[in-house]
This record gives sequence, structure tokens and C-alpha cells, in this order.
Amino acid sequence: MMRPAFLLFAFVVFLGSLPSAQAAQTIVRLVDSHGATYLYPGSSLSVVKDPTRSMTIEAVATSPDFVPMHPTNDVNAAYWIRLTYTTAGTTKKWLLFLGYKAETADLYVREADGAYSVTHSGIAVAYARRPVRVYGGIYFRLPPAPKPRTLYVRVTTREPELTIAIDSQGTVDAVSKVTLAIIIGLDSIIASLLISSLVFFATSRDKTYLLYALYIAMELIYRTDDQGLAAALFWPHVGISSLRLGALFDGARIVAATIFLRAFLHLRAVSTLLDRINVVFAAIFGLLAVASFANLPVRASWLAELSLVYVPLWLVSSLVAWRRGEKQALLIAIGWSLLMLFSVSFGLKQLGFARGNLFVELLISQGRNLGVALQTLFLSLAISTDIRRLMRSRQYYESLAATDPLTGLANRRTFEETLEREMQRATRAASPLSLLVLDVDHFKEFNDLCGHAAGDAALRFVSERAATAMRRPGDLLCRYGGDEFITILPDTDEAAAMGVAKRMHAAIAEKQVANPGSPLGLLTTSIGVATLRSTEGRAPAELFEQADRALYCAKQRGRNCCSIDDTLAILDT
Repeated sequence: MMRPAFLLFAFVVFLGSLPSAQAAQTIVRLVDSHGATYLYPGSSLSVVKDPTRSMTIEAVATSPDFVPMHPTNDVNAAYWIRLTYTTAGTTKKWLLFLGYKAETADLYVREADGAYSVTHSGIAVAYARRPVRVYGGIYFRLPPAPKPRTLYVRVTTREPELTIAIDSQGTVDAVSKVTLAIIIGLDSIIASLLISSLVFFATSRDKTYLLYALYIAMELIYRTDDQGLAAALFWPHVGISSLRLGALFDGARIVAATIFLRAFLHLRAVSTLLDRINVVFAAIFGLLAVASFANLPVRASWLAELSLVYVPLWLVSSLVAWRRGEKQALLIAIGWSLLMLFSVSFGLKQLGFARGNLFVELLISQGRNLGVALQTLFLSLAISTDIRRLMRSRQYYESLAATDPLTGLANRRTFEETLEREMQRATRAASPLSLLVLDVDHFKEFNDLCGHAAGDAALRFVSERAATAMRRPGDLLCRYGGDEFITILPDTDEAAAMGVAKRMHAAIAEKQVANPGSPLGLLTTSIGVATLRSTEGRAPAELFEQADRALYCAKQRGRNCCSIDDTLAILDT
């Protein structure tokens, strides 16, 4: 949870053995001018270790073995913390904060009759049964203490660090609202990226995007659990340690991220060594996560400490892939760099470095969340860059599939699709539709005498000259096959269609290209014209057959002319 910048922060870190000097008690005096009081090691707190977790409160209260708080931790032991405080002169309600990851925390308060009352909390306690229900933190209410009062807290944890503070109720409420707003905002970004990646997968069927969606989902689940929201929202009445569950989610997200990166960066092709290192690391991380979830003697912080390894490993992998031609890997490298800043600081904190620094704690508490969101955003930018590349490639290949490679005109497939579409449009609009079929006269003889290279050049010439007769963007000139060309003329009657045909015929003839296989000695064309005044109930093949029949008539008349088949026009009148 993020704290105001004017507050002091204290870390109580469990990582070694206890010193033997007995601790002197210091009274913590709470006053209204403070929103929170952070307790430093050795100043206000003392601790005694319970190696077998069997000490009673009576034995603890009379124990001479209390020593100043010191870096100590034994995951199999319990620790008893002693705190003496007074609320004389304050009207605020105060809460004892025991950090975020204490598995069990039991507060013992001595009542007036000398007996001790006990209140249970901790992340292994169901959220609904905790004495103070604030997501992401373990709290106890401090009873009023007009005179100095001593209480004891029994703590078990597999984390090397415990943060202890006394907060006012108002401070906790205010900070919780701000933090929740930040978390919801960042998680919303990640959730939107998850949805978009699923959409990309649905449209492209590329499994890389599905792997990315899996990683984002695991990241979102892990963050929801790590922030304490999962216990509060989804299983408030079930007591399960979020350290164990979080370890499982953490392992799942690391394995998912590794699988995605290997696929997206083509890591096996980029570097066999890096690929193997990533696989081995993910396997080790996954096994540690499963062992922690199974409650084996594995310290939960080991997974966090491995942040010193996995983010730099992924950063190096991304940079190597970028240097070897995977351009989108640069964006991934930037994302990992941002995440590494916060993850490495978190790992160093877990190892016991950089304690007592408010800036470091603030950087870790919300900065790490921001790092995850930015890293995920840059991953999505890399994904979108790759999608744009794939879309350009797809458009290119679709263009190839729809274009005649020799002339650059639309091909037969495009003609058939367009004619079907234009027939439907003409039916809706009750408008005429015309078709021209152009054939190069004596083209076989031209090919035989001049060669296929010259024949190809002649076809390109015909296509270029025919295109000059096109006046409207909606008209489509296609190469149907061989030396045959077809033109679709939407919203065009017989007279207008014949005018386009004559312009095409003249545009080709005026250049007087030689054709030694023709009786005229020139390259000429024959064009058949057909028009449907009403396309309702008519099939595209019907219009094409009429235009082909008109072409046949032109050839019967000696070629080098335009002919119209008005059979359909007569039928429609």
C-alpha cells in the first residue's frame, strides 16, 4: 500500500539469527498530529523466537529473551513481537499494520482481569474473518491506552521482511481509496490488452496472439491475487495463504511469458543458447512455484528474488532478437527495461538491501505496478507492429491473388466476384448493367510469327490502351484469359456501353501496331457489347453469354469492329 511522502518507513527484516542482548522497552506515544507512526528495528519493538511454534502467551510475557528487532527469519519458526504504546492525549482510532505477507498474525492484549484476549488475522485467514478488512494488508485495531499498555503479536511468515506501523483509521481509509483507484486503472489497461489480443487471434488465427493473451491473463490473475483483491472479491470465506496461491500464479505467468517470447521472437532460430536458457529457467521457476504451493520448505521470497534474473534474461533475449532482424523486439526490450527497474529493486529489497528508504518503498509499492502496466503496453505495441506487418503482407498476397501478373489488371477471379456484386447492386437500384468482351484479332498467328515475348508485350499494350478509354472509377477492366479482356460497366445502358467499346477500339487501332498474322497487317480488336436493363432474376453467366455472343457476331462480320447483342434489351422492353 502506498504511504504519504512525509511519513517515515521502517523495515523489520527476518533473515539470520538473533543477537543475545536483551531489549529495553520503549513506549510509543500516539498523537493526533500523526497520520502514522513507523516503528524502527531496535527502537520500539522487541522480539523473541519460538523455534517450535509452541510457546504460550504466558511464557512469552515473562520471557527474558526479548531482543531488539533484527534481521532474523526461520520459515519454520514463529516470532513474538512486543510493543508498548499509549494513546493518552489522542482521539483518533489507531490500527496496527503488519505488512502484506504475514501468513498468520495473532494479537494478544492483556485485559483488566489479567487474562489475554486474542484476535486472529493473516493472509491464511479468510478475508471475511479478519478483524480489519482492508485488501492487501494485515491490520489489527489497537485498544485505547490512556496509560502505557503492552501487547504481543505472534507472527509466522515465509517472507524475509515484515513492515510494522501504527496507522490512524483515517489514513488507512484515504490511502486505500487512492490505491484502489490506481490499481483499477492499471488493471483496466491490462484487461483491455487481453481483450484486444483475443480479437487479434480470432481474426488472424495466429497462435502467437493466443499465447500473448494467455500471458496477459496470467499476469492479471497474479496481480489481482498479489494485491489482495482476489481474496476480498472471489473467495472471502475461504482461508488459503496468498503466499502459496500467489506462488502458483507467479510461476504460471513466468512460464506463459517464456512460451510467448520464444514464439514471438522466434528465439530458437535467433539463438539456440538463449532459447535453452529460457526453457531451463522457466522450468526451474515453475518447479519452485509448485513446491511453494505444495507447502514444501521453500521460502516464498525466492520467486521474487528471481526477478533479478528473469527480467534481464528476457531483456537480453529481446535485444539479441532485435539485432538479428526481429524489428518488433526493440519495443519488447523497452518494455522489459521499464519492468526491470522496478523488479530488480523489489528483488534487492527482498534480499535485504535498500531498507529504510521511503523512495524505494514507494517505487516498489505502486511503481512496480506501473512498470508491469508499461511493460505490457509495450508488448502490445510490438504485437500491433507485427500485426500491421502481417496485414501488409496479407494485402500484398491478396493483391497478387486478384491481379493478372502480366498486365496488372484485375484477373478472372476478381471479375467473377465483381460481376456478382454489381448484379446485386443493379437489382437493388433498378439500374442497367453492361459488359464488354474484347478479343485481339489473329493473336495466335501473331504469337507464332513474332514469339511469345512479343505476344506478351502486345497484351500489355492492349491493356494499357483499353484502360485509357475508361472514364469512371467504378468501371472495371479485367484480363479474362489469353487474349480476351472484359469490362464491367455499372449503371450503363446500350448506347453508353457502345461508346466505351468504340473508344477502346479506336485507342488500340490508332497506334497502328504491326501484326504480320493479320490480313490487315495491323494489331486490331473485336469487341462484343451486352446490356441488362433489369438484372432481377438474371444470373451473371447470362450477361456474360450475351456479351460473348456479341463478340462472335463481330468476328463473323470480319473482325476489327464492335457489335452489340440486344437480345436481352429487347426481352426487357
